[in-house]
Amino acid sequence: MKLPAPFIQLPLLFDAPALAAEIAALGETAWRPHPQGFAGNSMLPLVAVDGDAHNEAFAGAMAPTPELHRCPLMQQVLV
Repeated sequence: MKLPAPFIQLPLLFDAPALAAEIAALGETAWRPHPQGFAGNSMLPLVAVDGDAHNEAFAGAMAPTPELHRCPLMQQVLV
């Protein structure tokens, strides 16, 4: 597939092993099945309406989920 524009590589540097460890520390229970049920895919809600990771709505005040609050390095990467 040819894209209409090239990708732009942002100057983003972070400690990938530390980020992976932070995410792994959340455990499997933090992950949810893919909303459309795609086999082999799961999601980790980081921002949701009112910070409720179980709320999959798109309308409302978005806020960090408890899982994102537990990941300070992830927060730095996302800023």
